[in-house]
Amino acid sequence: APPGPPATATKPGAEPKAGNVAPMMGGGDPMAPVTPTPELDAAIAKAEAGTDKKAIAVAYAKRGYARMTDDNAGQRVKYRVALDDFRAALKNDPANKEAKQYKATIEEIYTSMGRPVPGTEPPGPAK
Repeated sequence: APPGPPATATKPGAEPKAGNVAPMMGGGDPMAPVTPTPELDAAIAKAEAGTDKKAIAVAYAKRGYARMTDDNAGQRVKYRVALDDFRAALKNDPANKEAKQYKATIEEIYTSMGRPVPGTEPPGPAK
């Protein structure tokens, strides 16, 4: 078999979940919204009301992970909002390991698909 990822995504559940991006494959509508996370939203609000930057980072990283692995959300939606959360986590704590790891994973997914990473697109028209 040739090395590297397949050119097209496999259907959901077709790959094992351990140690790969397979649990984040999602399915169905690529634009389906993320599942609401009121508990995680409240944890972020509570953390932001304080001054502990590490606590804020942890709260954002937890919500980012929940969004990234949301099987009900479309890939085009969940990766973008998860990336925003991981960036917010790293803004508050640049050493947050989970946020660094998952941000890199999402960026790798975009790169492997030949797509620009959201938030890094050059300004203006494509041409």
